[in-house]
Amino acid sequence: MLNIKSKPVLVLFGAERGTHCKALHPILEEALEEEFKDLFGIRFVNVDENSDIIKSLNISGIPVVAVFKNGEEIKRFNGERDYDDLCDFLDEVL
Repeated sequence: MLNIKSKPVLVLFGAERGTHCKALHPILEEALEEEFKDLFGIRFVNVDENSDIIKSLNISGIPVVAVFKNGEEIKRFNGERDYDDLCDFLDEVL
């Protein structure tokens, strides 16, 4: 799942039940569509259904946005961010 080599993979670890996840998701989608179109592979991992992945990556608290290059995690953040902060984060990892 995380081993895409052509471009960085952005993974949102969250849950449908998460208030902060619901707030971050549309901001993330907007930034990826408007500012970073086709620059990232995009995945969503439901923490309630993927406990093995969550444990192996030491995910605690949601949402977590992590970026992977060549299968290796390069950067992550926890919690909500506004549009500008999210774009700054995405710029840093490219």
